Amino acid sequence: MLSGAGYITLSLLQLMPPLIKQGPWGIKGPLAGDLFGLLATNLYLAILHLLIGTIALASSKSYKTSQNFCLYGGLFLAALFIFGQANQRIPTLGGYLPLDLSQDALHLLSSTLLLSAYIVNKAMGANNLEQDIAIRHD
Repeated sequence: MLSGAGYITLSLLQLMPPLIKQGPWGIKGPLAGDLFGLLATNLYLAILHLLIGTIALASSKSYKTSQNFCLYGGLFLAALFIFGQANQRIPTLGGYLPLDLSQDALHLLSSTLLLSAYIVNKAMGANNLEQDIAIRHD
């Protein structure tokens, strides 16, 4: 749920033209520029973040789906971080997908948080299951 709220907040910030300044990245598309002068952004990225946030909020309805979101979202962000590091050109994909150092750092941080949440929840779920089995046998 926190991840979804974070992505939706980020997408809403990306849709506010006063927060976007023209940067040197050569980003293309509507609302292209730097969010707070730090993060390269455009309308397509804002829509993508809104979609991810919506999926995260929808997956928070069930324990299993929220675990799956943490796992697959974390793996996707890790892959995006690796892609950004392997491809040092800024911007990538014709200027529509900005992957600069600040974006890579955010992808790595987000990936670490989601995968950590998955691992912790998986371990806690296994402990609870063992306790439930022990209680039933007594």
